Amino acid sequence: MSGYVLSVEAEEDLFEIWRYLAEEADLDTAELIESDLYKAFELLVKTPGLGHKRFDLTQHPVLFFSSSTLFLFDRLPNQNSTGNRGCSSRQTGYC
Repeated sequence: MSGYVLSVEAEEDLFEIWRYLAEEADLDTAELIESDLYKAFELLVKTPGLGHKRFDLTQHPVLFFSSSTLFLFDRLPNQNSTGNRGCSSRQTGYC
């Protein structure tokens, strides 16, 4: 069990990112970025609250952090969270 659920929109966005990179860069780059994204998702599950706030960029409740090749941001869980955190890239950048 991964501990996270990607929304349909997030899955579509991930595919579009992969397709763009495969066409504009190469297949290896697309695979590397995809792998980094899924590693970042797993890291977020294991380490809730990872990252830091950037009030100079947004007042929304998100935390910013970087992986080896990406800079990502994540929603802070709300008080009514059920444990499994959904993820929509339209809400949180890449995840």
